[in-house]
Amino acid sequence: MLDSLRDRAGKWLLWVILIVVGVPFVFWGVQNSPSFLGGNYVARADGISIGSQELERAFESRYARISTLFGAKFQPTPAELATIRRETLETLIQRTLLLARARRDGLHVTRAETIHAIRAVSAFREGGHFSPALYEEVLNEENLTPAAFESEVRESLLLGQLQAGIESTAFLPPGSVRGRYRLLHESRPVRWVLIASRRLVNPRAISNAAIEKAYAEQSFRFVNPGTVSLSYVLLDAHALRNRIHPSLRDLLTLYAEEESKFTSTPRWKVAQILIASGSGKQGLEQARKRAQELVTQLARGAHFSALARKDSSDAASAAHGGDLGWLTPKEIPAALVGVLKRMKVGAIRGPLVTPFGYQIVKLLAAHPGTRLPFKSVRAKLVQQYRIQASIRLYHHLLRQMANLAFEQDTTLKPLSKSLGLVIKQVGGVSRASGSGIATMAKVREAAFAPTVLAGGLNSKPIRLPGHRAVVLRVLKHVPAIAKPLADVRSILVRELAQAAARMKARTLARRIANRLGKDPGQSRVLGFRVWGPRVLTLAGGAPRHFPPALVRDLFALPNPSRPGVPVVHVVRLPDGDAAVIAAGPIQTLPVSRVTPKMLANWEHSVQNGDAKLEMQLFLNELERTGKIRINQKALASAS
Repeated sequence: MLDSLRDRAGKWLLWVILIVVGVPFVFWGVQNSPSFLGGNYVARADGISIGSQELERAFESRYARISTLFGAKFQPTPAELATIRRETLETLIQRTLLLARARRDGLHVTRAETIHAIRAVSAFREGGHFSPALYEEVLNEENLTPAAFESEVRESLLLGQLQAGIESTAFLPPGSVRGRYRLLHESRPVRWVLIASRRLVNPRAISNAAIEKAYAEQSFRFVNPGTVSLSYVLLDAHALRNRIHPSLRDLLTLYAEEESKFTSTPRWKVAQILIASGSGKQGLEQARKRAQELVTQLARGAHFSALARKDSSDAASAAHGGDLGWLTPKEIPAALVGVLKRMKVGAIRGPLVTPFGYQIVKLLAAHPGTRLPFKSVRAKLVQQYRIQASIRLYHHLLRQMANLAFEQDTTLKPLSKSLGLVIKQVGGVSRASGSGIATMAKVREAAFAPTVLAGGLNSKPIRLPGHRAVVLRVLKHVPAIAKPLADVRSILVRELAQAAARMKARTLARRIANRLGKDPGQSRVLGFRVWGPRVLTLAGGAPRHFPPALVRDLFALPNPSRPGVPVVHVVRLPDGDAAVIAAGPIQTLPVSRVTPKMLANWEHSVQNGDAKLEMQLFLNELERTGKIRINQKALASAS
C-alpha cells in the first residue's frame, strides 16, 4: 500500500497533504518547537529559532517536489541547489513570522478542527472512510508521529485563519471600481501588419566567412562534455531495516520507553481569563494586579464565565465564558500541563505568567490517558524499533565506511565486503547530468573532484537525503573535446540565417510603417497583408492574427495628433518577428453602459487580486519590522 502511495506522491507526500487539507496559505517546512541549543540554528525570527535539521527537512521536501515535477530534466547545478536552499530558508522565516503574529493576535485552532482536516485527506482514506491504520502507516514511513503531524496541520490551519483575516481587509471604493472598469474597457480602432521572420530565413545567403567567424567566436559552446563511468557502494538506512530482528526484551524496553506514544492522550476542558499586559514593567505590573483582583473575586463566589466575558483580553474565548474547549498537552505550554495535572475538576489556578500577560484557568473536565496493551501494539513496536535501530546502524556503518574508504582508497572491494554492500556502476556521467545515483548534484561534484578524477582515489562518503551515503570511484574518464566545425556547421548556419531574418523583418517593418503612415487605407504593403480595421479593448484580449503582446502596446500609444491620421508604431515581438500597428483615437466607455451587474462581477474579480496583494504587503511588512538573524556559519555547514 505504501509503495502505491509513494509511486503517486513521492517523499513530499506529507507536504502535499498539508495543501490538500484545504488551507489556502501553506508554506513548506515545519515549525517545530524552538531550539535552545545555542548556536544550533540557521536562522532566528522574532525570537523563534529555525534549526538546521528543520531546514534540511524542508529543503529535501522542496527538492523532491521539484524533481518530481520536472523528472529527468531536473539536473540542478551547485549554484541552483544553493538557490533552492536559500529560498527554502526564506520560506521558513516567513512562516515563522506569520505564526508568531497569528499567536500574538490570539488566533486558535481547536483539536476538533485539526482532526476534521486530517480525516478529510484522501491519502488517509480507504473505501471512502478514514483509515487509522493507513494514517499511522504513512506517518511511520516518513518518521513522523501523529502528534507531530497534527501540530503541522494545526499550524497550517492557523496560517489559513491569518490569511483570511488579512485578505478580508482588501477594500475597493465604489468610484475606484467604476473607474478601473471603464479604463479596462476603453476601445481603440487598429490596423496591423505582421512580418514573420521565419518566412525570411535564407540559409543559402550565409557565407563561409560568416560561418567560420561565428565558429571562431563561439566554439566554446560546442564541446562534447567530459564523462565518467563510476563504481559505487550505497549505504541506505531503509535497506538496513531487513537486518534488524528485535528480541522480546528489545520490544518490552521500547514499550516502556515510549509509554506516552502508546497511551491515549490526556485531555482537559479548560476555561481561561487572560489579562493582557501593556508595554514595559509598569504594564506587566498593572496586569498582575488586575488578575489578582479577579482571583479574589472568584474566591468570594464570583462566576468565572461572567468575569471571563467581562474582563478577558482573549475575545474568542471570552465570548464563550472563557471556554477553550478540550486541550491536549501538545496544544498548551508545558508549564500549564503541569498545573492541570495537579488540579481537580472545578478548581481554579492563577494568576499564571504567560508571554501575553497573566492567565487564570479553571478545569471544567478531564480525561486521563489510558495505556494500550503490549500485544495490541507489538507490530508497531517492531516497525518503530527497526526504523530507530536502522538509523543507529546506519551511523555506525557510516563511520566504518569513512575509515575503509580512506584506508583502502584505490578499491571498493574491502568496503563492500566488510559492510555487506553491493558494488554498482553507472556510466555517461557529466558535470551537468547523469542517471541513477548520479542524478544527485553532490555525486557528480564528487566524481569530478581532483583527487577522485585525476588521483584515482575513493571519494569520501557523500551524504544524501533520507539517511543515505555513497562512496564512489572513477572507472573510466572521457575528457571534454571541442566539436569540429563540420559537426556544428548546420547549427551555425541556422542561427545566422535566423538572426539575419530577424534583422530583415525589423527593416521591412520600418519601411511598412512609413508607407502606412502616409496611406493608412492600403490593404497590402510591400506584399504583406494589412489586417483590420478592428476595435479592441484591454478586457477583450487579442483577436485572431493579433499577437496578445501587442494589446498593451496599442493602448500605450498616444492619441493621433491629426484627425483621420493614425499613430503608427513598430513593435519587436519576443519570438523575433516584427509588427506594425496603426492606431486610431481611444474611445472611453460611456457611463450609461456600465450596469450594476457588470460592476459587481468586475469588483469580485479585482477584490480577489487586491486581497492577494494585501497578503503580500502584510508579509513584506513583517519581514521589514521582524527581528531576523541568519547564522551564516551554521547555514554554510548545513549546505
